[in-house]
Amino acid sequence: MLNAFWKHPRICVLLLAFLGISFLLRVFLGAVLGVLIRETENMASTKNRVLRQCKSKFANCFALNGGVKNVSVFVEKFVERLHFGPFSVEGLYHFSGQSMLLGITLAGVGICVTLAEGDPLPEILPYFMVVFGSLYLFFALSSAIDLAGRKRILKIQLVDYLENHFSGHLKQSKEDLERIAPPRKTVELMPIHDREKKTESVQVTEEELEALLKEFLA
Repeated sequence: MLNAFWKHPRICVLLLAFLGISFLLRVFLGAVLGVLIRETENMASTKNRVLRQCKSKFANCFALNGGVKNVSVFVEKFVERLHFGPFSVEGLYHFSGQSMLLGITLAGVGICVTLAEGDPLPEILPYFMVVFGSLYLFFALSSAIDLAGRKRILKIQLVDYLENHFSGHLKQSKEDLERIAPPRKTVELMPIHDREKKTESVQVTEEELEALLKEFLA
């Protein structure tokens, strides 16, 4: 029976490859989100590149706007735009599902080819076993990993830190900086035309004084 399954090696290899990619992507995304959730417990000293980037963006936004009015929206946008290289989390999640569908499609192609060659019905059983086993494992993994739930926990953790801890630290740092180095007072410079008028008025006054002195000495 298994020999009939390997009678079409290209179909079998592609079938197993797509199914394996589907499983690996689900496990990878679950592991990455799990690491991020654990790191949020120690956000103040985390060395995780993604979380440090989140803190840096929040600090820049806080400095430019004098605060962040809606922290939950900021976190929502940040989590939804998470990338690993050129691939986003959402893109990898959907590609995992598409890989599973491609694997099932290839299993159907293998069944059709087997029947077209006149092989008996028991020869197609390995394809059915692979399909049903893969679907069961796929949904079991999806339920155990619960990517949507992990993303929700990650958002809650980030909102809690940024709103209840990091915002206060940024405000205090800004107040300390203003206290140490208060803003300099600006000095208004006299316009050029006003200075010219003032110079002219001074020159006229000196000429009048010189004339008065000559009259007095004469």
